[in-house]
Amino acid sequence: MSGKDGSYENFWKALYWHLHGETPPNYQVIYTISIQLQTIQREIQKNHDEQHSILRSTLQTVNDLQTQLQVLQDQQRRIYEELRFFHKERKDISNEIKEIKDLCQKIYKNMQNMPEERGDIS
Repeated sequence: MSGKDGSYENFWKALYWHLHGETPPNYQVIYTISIQLQTIQREIQKNHDEQHSILRSTLQTVNDLQTQLQVLQDQQRRIYEELRFFHKERKDISNEIKEIKDLCQKIYKNMQNMPEERGDIS
């Protein structure tokens, strides 16, 4: 372990070669790749979190819109029922007015056909 070939790094490379039958990987490259992979993983997680937040917000907006739509549909249904009721009432009133008008015409005709009474008092 002395001299140029006896460096600490060479010793570990030789030991790795004897144990595994292959040259050891370059630790600096592996460390750099590991750091890059961690950075990529953090970015992926950040994008996932952002997408999840956007999805939650979108779902909440959809739920709010569905609630508003239901309220509007309920209001529309009530208005329609009121209009049907008022239309029926109007029709009933129109029929009553027609009946009153017909009755008034009959009374008027009967009055015209009645002989005039003279109130001669002697």
